[in-house]
Amino acid sequence: MGSGSLRLRLLIGAATAISLSLLVAGLIFYYQFKRHVEGLALQELNLHFEQLVTALNFSDNVELQIESDLSDPRFSQQFGGLYWQVDIPGKDPLRSRSLWDETLSVPTPPETAEEDHAHNLAGPAGSTLLAVERLLTIDDPQGKAHRLVVTVAIDRTNISNAISSFANDIVIGLGALYAVLLASSLLQTAVGLRPLESIRNGIEKIRGGSQHNLSGEFPKEVQPLVGELNSLIYARDDQLTRARHRAGNMAHGLKTPLTVLGSVADELTRKGEARLSGEIVDATRQMRDTVERELMRARISSNTKTANADVLPVVTRVVSTLKRAGNTEKVTWQVDIPEGTQLNIEAGDLMEIVGNLLENAQKYARSKISVSAKESALIVEDDGPGIPDNRLRDATQRGVRLDEQRPGSGLGLAIVQDLADAYGASLILNRSVLGGLSVTYAQQPQTSAAS
Repeated sequence: MGSGSLRLRLLIGAATAISLSLLVAGLIFYYQFKRHVEGLALQELNLHFEQLVTALNFSDNVELQIESDLSDPRFSQQFGGLYWQVDIPGKDPLRSRSLWDETLSVPTPPETAEEDHAHNLAGPAGSTLLAVERLLTIDDPQGKAHRLVVTVAIDRTNISNAISSFANDIVIGLGALYAVLLASSLLQTAVGLRPLESIRNGIEKIRGGSQHNLSGEFPKEVQPLVGELNSLIYARDDQLTRARHRAGNMAHGLKTPLTVLGSVADELTRKGEARLSGEIVDATRQMRDTVERELMRARISSNTKTANADVLPVVTRVVSTLKRAGNTEKVTWQVDIPEGTQLNIEAGDLMEIVGNLLENAQKYARSKISVSAKESALIVEDDGPGIPDNRLRDATQRGVRLDEQRPGSGLGLAIVQDLADAYGASLILNRSVLGGLSVTYAQQPQTSAAS
């Protein structure tokens, strides 16, 4: 497998190995038991054979006879399961009563006394027998030797039943063993992967800002991975710090030339070169916008997903500042944010977002501004004119001003959009229930470490 769950792959591997092992073990046990049962049956037949041979004798008139019945009563019962037969050349064979009126057909009778055949025979009533045949030589009272083929057989039904019963029992037993082994594999996999779960939890805490690196005790097999992850975190922080410094140096280096260009534009305006002055002012503003954007990117890239900020103090501070800074007697501020509400964002970036959203709302509100927070979202609404639905997308474009009659650079909502993108959040613009614009900064809810 190239991808997917490591836990699932380990469990599939364990289940496959256990299944194959138990299958092989089951087959070995089955054939061993079968050989053992058949061996016991042959031992029993050999005992009956010896008893039968002992009872064989010739009468005075040279007739072969059985001097005594065999001890097992099944030889005397019709189709009792145990059978014997003695084949005499040129005469009808002697048979046990259990054969009734049927005769055993020995396919390959032994040709010498040393031979001892054991194989399957067709038995009475369609049964299959396990039989033992031997060639014997017995002298009659007149001293003449007679070659006899003695056969003792047992019905294979009882043997097959015993083997089948054992097979059923072993399937149940191995099934229970399979369940135990699979449960053990589940436990072993959970214990074995626990260090990786600790690493995942640590990374989640790093993303949430509650810790800066992976710490704790890890197995020696995982420790190199932990070390490499920590080295990567330190290297990233160092790169971001250097990038932020370079961006600051660039801004500082451009500050003086931009100021000079502004002075030149003012001088040209005084000399009546308004067109040239306007072109310089536009170019200067674009350069300032670019510098500001890159500075903001350098700053937020170093703080993304590494801190949590309390929302209510930031909103309260911005509202207080806006009330002092402008003529807002006509505007009623409604702040509905529970204490302790937090967003996964650095406090300075949250201040930037709140400042731009509230300043924009204050600019257009007629009489009321509402600020609320719920479910990882900050919502700012006003009762101003709002934005036409077909221009909502344009409102977050950098430098786009939908209202040329009011002062501004068109950067406010664009900056908020950039910050939202950096933190993996969404900026949603809609018509407010107050009649104006509703702006929602919505973050993905933070998942717990155990999820």
